[in-house]
Formats: sequence, C-alpha cells, structure tokens
Amino acid sequence: MKLNFVFSEIYNKNLNRFNPIEDSWDKIKNRGEKFVEEYEQKCYEIINLIPKITKRSWNKLELNVYFVSWNGPNFSNPLTLRVRKDMLLMFVVLTHELIHNIMPEKGPSQELENEINNYVEEIFKELKINISDQIKIVRESSNKSYLPTAK
Repeated sequence: MKLNFVFSEIYNKNLNRFNPIEDSWDKIKNRGEKFVEEYEQKCYEIINLIPKITKRSWNKLELNVYFVSWNGPNFSNPLTLRVRKDMLLMFVVLTHELIHNIMPEKGPSQELENEINNYVEEIFKELKINISDQIKIVRESSNKSYLPTAK
C-alpha cells in the first residue's frame, strides 16, 4: 500500500470553520513536511508490519493522509492527522489510524481502541522504538472518547 501525504489548505480551513485555530497554514505545512521528511521511510516499514501483526490484509492500494491543525481528534477516514511538536506522537497516532483502516469491519468501541493500541505497541517494539510516553497519551485520549457522559 502507498501513502499519499496531502497538504490541503481548504480541508484544514473547513475543519476549523466554526472554531478557528491560531496556527498559520505555513506553520501547519512546515510541520507536516518535517514529519514526512523524518518518518516517510519508517511509514513504509509500518505499512508492511501492520498486516503481519494484525493478521489482516490491506483492502486499498493507496491511502491519503491529510495534515491539519484543529481542536478535534485525529480520525481514520479520511485519515486526518493533527500536526504536533512531538513528531513521534504524530507517528504513533498515524499508526493507530492506519490500523483502523485495516480493520474497517469493526465499529468504534473501547475494546477496539484497546486492541489497536496493543497492536501499536507491538509494532513499535518490533521497530525497537520507545514510545512509552506517546502511547500513554494515545491510550488516555482513547479512554476519554469512551467515558460515559454526564446527564
């Protein structure tokens, strides 16, 4: 599978239409480009490891990855990745969202989030990259998504 890294100012602007962010488009694009420069080769290692670890096959030949800055979550379809100062965290989140794409038959749930985060840890262990700080952030974010809401 091939990843297409997409920089769409109009997509970013539309995500932020009702809740504008302070980051300029140049800043967003610059962070995204730095991420691609630093992690593009590792992304292909991840793309090859995901089927091996999850025991599933990619059902797409290509996948777009949109870089944005907004106050909402990252999501898998279309794969939308928030730019951050911590690029390793971006890489962990990208891996998490890629796994969502290889498991499209499973609906959103806390169990699925836990399963995906376990796969993420396994993948990075295989790559010998320490993500202990980053996976903690991702797990906390996943857990917040499924907390019961107060009425």
